[in-house]
Amino acid sequence: MENNVLVFESYYVCENDIWISARDFNGLFHGDLQSGKTDFIGHFPNQKIYDERLHYGKAIMVESNLYFTPYQSEFLHIFNMKTGLLRSIGLGSYKDKYASSVLLGKKICFMTSSSMRMLVFDCTLESFDRIEIDNQIEGGVFSNYILTKEKCIFSCIKENALIVMDSNMLSKTVKILIGETDDRYIPIGEYKGNILLHKFNTDLMILWNLEKGKIDKKYVMNGYINHAALMFENQILGSNLAGKGITIFDINNLHSENFLPTEKGSYISTAEVTCIFNTNKKIYFQWSGNGHIYDGFGKSEVTKFLIQDDILENVKKELNKSIDVKEVKYIEERPLFTIETFLEYLS
Repeated sequence: MENNVLVFESYYVCENDIWISARDFNGLFHGDLQSGKTDFIGHFPNQKIYDERLHYGKAIMVESNLYFTPYQSEFLHIFNMKTGLLRSIGLGSYKDKYASSVLLGKKICFMTSSSMRMLVFDCTLESFDRIEIDNQIEGGVFSNYILTKEKCIFSCIKENALIVMDSNMLSKTVKILIGETDDRYIPIGEYKGNILLHKFNTDLMILWNLEKGKIDKKYVMNGYINHAALMFENQILGSNLAGKGITIFDINNLHSENFLPTEKGSYISTAEVTCIFNTNKKIYFQWSGNGHIYDGFGKSEVTKFLIQDDILENVKKELNKSIDVKEVKYIEERPLFTIETFLEYLS
């Protein structure tokens, strides 16, 4: 939370409006992507004010309700756009770190990076169900996925395989092996009826033919991707966790470059891209807490979302209170100390 910049990993965007779940504490905000103006909406219920990383990835809009993907929260949080009401539904035994979500009909499917168990939430009935995709596969899936009219395509983290799910029948899935045993692929997007995959931690992009089950083309980029990625028109933009910026690849003219945003003429060499998405024919990505709007190769403008000071003060106060309570409880449980001797020690 340096410089009071609002850092986030969970969001929902519509044209120039963005709804943000703060990464470093419990808070829902509305922001204007053009001006950077930020308004605090409220705290998510059934959470402490200082709880971190409650949500991850894109939130899902169904009718007037916004559903946030639960990451370190034990609740599914819902924000009603019309009434402004924030509410929660307990996950119970379904609690897990969900890193991606996709809307299929009126059902939201939550996926994790740790297992092949998919959590399905029926938005009409407000009920949960769990589907075991493949109990023979170790680990889960990358947060990126490709959604077509008929299929949803995930990629395995610990296997050289794609998981192709029927959009109309969630239990109908197919496992497709790609490349060598140690290969891993990040789903990027649909291109000319086929799908683009990036070979994890390499400079290789492949065009995979789903019908024929083979590679149609291979592309070599000037850079690699191991984190967030998206396809925007004919450009592929991806980030990595090594602070090396954005890799940009134009699949039509096969031109690629690495883009390092600058501030005051100097590179932010150790920065991390926490999210990347497109809206209004522009790309937005968050780089070391600062938002950048990208509009062409090598160019971006900075948009900062700032946190109001009073909100930060409340977070700090509540955090300090919780630390005091934990310390007192720890001292109280030790046999040689009492609460009175601890208070004397403090004075």
